[in-house]
Parts: sequence; C-alpha cells; structure tokens
Amino acid sequence: MNWAVFGLALYLALAIERGLAGLLAIPDSVSGVSPSFVLILVTWVALQASSSTSLWAGLIAGLAVDLVAGADSGGLVGAHALGYALVAFAVLQMRGMVYRQSGLTLGVMTFLGGLFGHLAIVLVLSLRGMPLLPAEALAGWDTTDQLARRFAELIYTGVVASILPLVLSRTLVWWGFPTKR
Repeated sequence: MNWAVFGLALYLALAIERGLAGLLAIPDSVSGVSPSFVLILVTWVALQASSSTSLWAGLIAGLAVDLVAGADSGGLVGAHALGYALVAFAVLQMRGMVYRQSGLTLGVMTFLGGLFGHLAIVLVLSLRGMPLLPAEALAGWDTTDQLARRFAELIYTGVVASILPLVLSRTLVWWGFPTKR
C-alpha cells in the first residue's frame, strides 16, 4: 500500500469528519449523530490491503482520531487506536466471505467492524470512571447514551459507506494494494 496516499486520505477523512460534522449531523438525533469517514477508510483499507498493513492502518488512523479528539476522550490516547485496530482485525476475519468491490459490502462491513471497534472504545473510556483506577471519569459520560449514540452513528456511517465505493473504486490504482489475494 502507498502510505502517502493513505496519509492524505486519512487527513481528508479527519477534515471532513470534524469540519462537516454539524452539517452532516442528523437533526434532533441522539446528540447529533454524524458519519465517521475515518471508520469507512479503515474498513476500506482492511478490505483491500494485506493483513499487517490493515492492522497498522487501523492503529495509525485510531491514533490520529485520538490526537484530534483530545478533550472528547478526556485526553486519553489509545482508546480509538485500540478500537480502530480492532475494526481492521474484525474486517480481516470476515473479508474472505464477501465480494470486496461491492458498495453494499463496504457498508455492511463498516457497520459490523464498527460494532467491535466502538464497543472497545466505550469500554476503555468507561473504565476511566471505575473507583479503583486513578483517572477521573469523563464529565457527562454515560455508557448507555454513548452506546446508543454510537450505534446510530454506525447505521448512518454504513449507509454513507455504501455510496463511497463509486468514488473509492476509481482510486484503486493510486493505493498500490496487492492484486493477488
């Protein structure tokens, strides 16, 4: 895989996800649900690239989200990195059973992989509030609300991901994915 293309795509995904979050948010939803373009990118790479490359891409993308999120995750670096690496791992386990170039595949795999990733993220961030750990709980953090919001976000992200292969399939040459699978 061409890591420069991945870096540029990650930058664009983060910029779109953060910059257009208010515009793409569903009004009157559970705390402004908007799609995660970084999650779609991690799933796309996991469907196309080799196993080790996919895991590294998930870890790097999650680390970038952690660094950009900052205060949203209480300054904890690693929750999204772990979650997105788990997304890549889950997609790697399922990708042999699907047709990778289908738009529907990207949408469903984004949803399924995102379930594992967001469960891990919510678990790690919820552990901050445990009485035996030295870190303080996040202000306004409610695990049930987070799970509901993230589930709605995954549905929205899956729908958006079903449309994106129309664009992503035209860029396959730039990525340098292995052709023999």
